[in-house]
Formats: sequence, C-alpha cells, structure tokens
Amino acid sequence: MAYLIYLFLAILLLPGGWIAAGPISESNIAMKPIFVTSDQCMACHNGLSTNSGEDVSIGVDWRTSMMANSARDPYWQASFRAEVLANPDYQEVIEDKCTTCHTPMARFTSSTSDVMGKAFGDGFFNAGHELHILALDGISYRGLEILP
Repeated sequence: MAYLIYLFLAILLLPGGWIAAGPISESNIAMKPIFVTSDQCMACHNGLSTNSGEDVSIGVDWRTSMMANSARDPYWQASFRAEVLANPDYQEVIEDKCTTCHTPMARFTSSTSDVMGKAFGDGFFNAGHELHILALDGISYRGLEILP
C-alpha cells in the first residue's frame, strides 16, 4: 500500500505539477490541429431534448465520464508511472502504447508528425507541451456535422 501512495505522490510531483484541463487554441499547437477539445462540443451537445421534452444532452455528463477522464484518472496515472519505473528500459514503448488509448487525440496528432507518444518528462503530461490540454481531454471525437 505504501508503494502505491509513493507512486501517486510521484505523479503529483511530475514536471508541470498536477494535471488540469482547460480550453485549447490553435495558436498553442505547433502541429496541425486535427481534433477539438470537448469544451467546444457543448454548443451542439447540450440543451437537447426529445419531442416529449426528455433531456438527452450529453455535454454536462461528458465531463464526469471515464472517457473524458482516461488521462486524468489518478489510479491509472499511478499504475502507468509504476510500470515505467519498474521497466525503465521499455519506457519509450510503454509510454507510446499507453498514450495510444489514454490520450488518443494527442497521440494520433503526434503520430502524424512521426513522433511517438510520450507522457512523462517533456511529454504530454508536461504543462508546456503543445498537446498537453488535448492529451488530458481523454477519449473524444472529431466534431461531427449534423445535417437536417
């Protein structure tokens, strides 16, 4: 148990500190933006109701979902960090593999420039990384056009 607490604290002390999400703008992404963050989805995915008046909005529910928090989950972060610490010779492979599912928008964007997924150090979890906010937005979707 003490080992897990140590690992959790190690994540809190990563460069950039505790991870927090916020809006993203094209000016802070050097790579070509492919995705938008979930805060930009609220205009279309909030305030929706059926003909009978039932609220079917997903905008507010999204922020608390496992998909939205796939990269921010402290248990996953601790497990991920533990795996890297236990297998330092495979850090590059582990980070690339884990970021593929837990930070897919940032990972895919970086792959378009032939860059592997990297989370720690100067990777996605670093607040100064150009894909930091996109990475922390979890599993999202590219905006959809709704046709009448």
